Amino acid sequence: MSNNYKDSKFKDLLDKLQQESWQLELLISGFAIFGLITAIPHIRTAMVFAQNDNEPFYFIPTLIAFTACSILIFNLLIHVILRGLWIGALGLRYVSGDIDFEKLNYQNKFTSYLKKKIISFDKYVATLETYCSVLFAISFLLIFYVISIALVLLCILG
Repeated sequence: MSNNYKDSKFKDLLDKLQQESWQLELLISGFAIFGLITAIPHIRTAMVFAQNDNEPFYFIPTLIAFTACSILIFNLLIHVILRGLWIGALGLRYVSGDIDFEKLNYQNKFTSYLKKKIISFDKYVATLETYCSVLFAISFLLIFYVISIALVLLCILG
């Protein structure tokens, strides 16, 4: 495929990848959570050794790594929970369908009130999708914030 980013085929490919990125998000989140949970005890041990030996040049990077891992684990766990809710909502949407207010045969006053108060299930699913994607992106953005702030502080102190 050509590298022309203005081509309609390329834009269609990107749209398709964007719609199906949730599978990759869950895969990356799962492996990252597993890896980070296994790494946390080792990082904590290294941090304690560096603190006991009074080595600030070894303690500071391990503290930064521990903070970054903790933030990432927390955000990715929330992401996995929300993605699970989103998948469940998709399954429920497939089975349930929309509410047929005319079939309920309520008075016009109640029907109009219910139509205003009950949001579309599609809107709920779309909102969950947006929250999940944003949380996934923000998780890694926060890690780079932590690393960059730490590097700037180390450069200022050094």
